Amino acid sequence: MESEQTSYSGTRDRMRRRPSRSWLGESLLEEWLTKYIRINGENGPAIVIAPLKEVRNLRQSPAHKFVDDEFSIKYQDKKEELIAEVYRSLSNIRMFFQTHPKAQGYQFPDHLKLEHLVIF
Repeated sequence: MESEQTSYSGTRDRMRRRPSRSWLGESLLEEWLTKYIRINGENGPAIVIAPLKEVRNLRQSPAHKFVDDEFSIKYQDKKEELIAEVYRSLSNIRMFFQTHPKAQGYQFPDHLKLEHLVIF
């Protein structure tokens, strides 16, 4: 998927045009996961990245328009579900990095485990 925006790098004499990438849009992280990490199932990297993209999309809309404040318990339920999905996504990414040979001795802190996650 090509980005519509472009950026330029190089000197004034030799300018190279290259497509710019959003932080998760045409995801460098997703490309890295696809290239270096084997994930079972079709679209594995996309599944890991999906909750992060969802947060980005949810945050972009209100940032660019005025919305009326509305309170509903459904938002709390959606928030809790989204936080759990993002936690699982970040945990998977952490586990990928933990497989690096230099990280073999790393012990994941107990206070960061899902059962200790408190959502307000």
